[in-house]
Amino acid sequence: MNKVVIRLHVCVFLLFLSSSLWAQITTNELPPSLRGQRISSKLSLKSDLNVVSIPSPNMEKIIAEDIMNDSIPGFFRRIAVAIPAQLNAGKDGIWSNYNNDSLRWSLTIKITNGKSLDLVFNKFWLPDGGKLFLYNKTSGQTIGGITNEFLNGNKDNPTDFSTGMIIGDELTLEYYQPSSLKDKPIISISKIYYGYRDIPSFSNMQTMNFGDSGDCQVNINCSEGQNWQKEKQAVARILVKLPNGSGWCSGSLVNNTSYTFEPLFLTANHCFKTFLMQ
Repeated sequence: MNKVVIRLHVCVFLLFLSSSLWAQITTNELPPSLRGQRISSKLSLKSDLNVVSIPSPNMEKIIAEDIMNDSIPGFFRRIAVAIPAQLNAGKDGIWSNYNNDSLRWSLTIKITNGKSLDLVFNKFWLPDGGKLFLYNKTSGQTIGGITNEFLNGNKDNPTDFSTGMIIGDELTLEYYQPSSLKDKPIISISKIYYGYRDIPSFSNMQTMNFGDSGDCQVNINCSEGQNWQKEKQAVARILVKLPNGSGWCSGSLVNNTSYTFEPLFLTANHCFKTFLMQ
């Protein structure tokens, strides 16, 4: 039997407490250039950010594909399309000195009318002491800092990597490392996921509204679910990134019979069906 291998990237959003928790592991801090500034739509940023503008995809084609995909039972709903890219820290963006003791690399990506942007890297490695941040300067949403502590691969064998979703049509990457470090990071962007529907606003990054579940499903907060109040905290929404697009699906954190708390996640096979393209 021939096996078909599809490289997947999954971001997990916990659904309980009426809010979303991004599962990307970071130091949970602001990029140095934004510290001391109030996060708002009036962020004052330095003007040396290099902006790469990428054409928006053909929405007529995308809508036609969605009509076809949405009509097929078992397909999950596409919310973003993948745009190929060839961007890396060696040839794109701007390197500069920051506060005399750090090096900074910055790059801004803009795709007009996008509701969200997120990235996939085909080669990604950070030296010990380096930190990568992503943010949208309009909303003030930030992800970071990403460090090498939880990364796979190494300098000689950089691996792939995926970021969480940044709401809006513009995304800025900023990388910092001490000037004393000799090694530079390997940051190579291969795909940009352009979100165009079912994207929450940054101020309201929540799940679907009450009553949006299927008729066959039982609401965990109703009387039928009273015996499952502890288990409901393991339910999560996931963003599955397939080669040509991404979409929302769901699943649950599970334990094993040895109770060793391995990071296991159970979801459905239909979450990984590749979208049909024209």
